[in-house]
Amino acid sequence: MIAYKFLARGAVSPFSGAAWPPPSGAASGAWVAASPAPGPELWIHGCRPADLPYWVDVELWRIELSDPARPIRHEVQAERGRLLERIEAWDFTSRRDFTLDCALRTGQFAGEALAEDGREADARALSTCRTLDDLAAAAGARPQEPVPARSRQLLGYCGDAAFWGRPSHAGCVSYIAAIAAAHLRGDPAAVETERAWQARWLCDRLGIAA
Repeated sequence: MIAYKFLARGAVSPFSGAAWPPPSGAASGAWVAASPAPGPELWIHGCRPADLPYWVDVELWRIELSDPARPIRHEVQAERGRLLERIEAWDFTSRRDFTLDCALRTGQFAGEALAEDGREADARALSTCRTLDDLAAAAGARPQEPVPARSRQLLGYCGDAAFWGRPSHAGCVSYIAAIAAAHLRGDPAAVETERAWQARWLCDRLGIAA
């Protein structure tokens, strides 16, 4: 099965710290198997296009998983996997743009809540944000009147997104946006809706068939 895998810099697994053998010329990387250990079963993990936002890291690779692959929630598991090629389009620029768009989406969610609270001027200030500095300034502005709890919480998410809004923290900011969406809607299912938007962003930008 062909899938995808986010890795830390140098094709290193962010969880185990294991380095994956890279492809050499036209040859794929060597097969990697999960190390046997007592306790729960261990698997090699990959992801489908819809799963990408849940695993964001510095490098993205197209991989091959051995049969039989087992799809589960937000990932695919197999006994072995190997690297096929790095997705070069996932570079500093695309990580930066993804991070910024997720942060600005958080601002949009806060602006929607403020508009529902009748705080039109504050909502407009958020809707005009184009940079992380804009977002931080709008989120940190001192209102003349108390802000209702939901809007106050969402403004806090805006501040968090602006603070963490560096390409190296793209996964953190995309998570903040998803949580902010759920807080705005009052529905945990909104996390999945926002993650679906993020998956479409990634697939469109990186040329991955959804």
